[in-house]
Amino acid sequence: MPKHPENPLRRKQAAKAVLEALHMAGGYALEESRLFSFVGDLLRPPLSFGEMGDTTFRLKDSGLIRTVEDPLDPGMKMWVITDLGRNYLASL
Repeated sequence: MPKHPENPLRRKQAAKAVLEALHMAGGYALEESRLFSFVGDLLRPPLSFGEMGDTTFRLKDSGLIRTVEDPLDPGMKMWVITDLGRNYLASL
């Protein structure tokens, strides 16, 4: 994980936006660029690519989100929220 100065409030807002976007997908996986777009609609100013990468890394490492494989395109990176992620989102 890259080490750079970060605002703790922004970090929490980014995590919440990613979890909200995945929760709103209704259990369906979101392809990475679509997730980035949805998060951009929820958070101003939008996340940079670096912030998005850091956020998804932290959330995945914490077990709040996970990647899934698309059977038709195994190289496509897709994200889903976990049960733990839904519980955490409800507590925010």
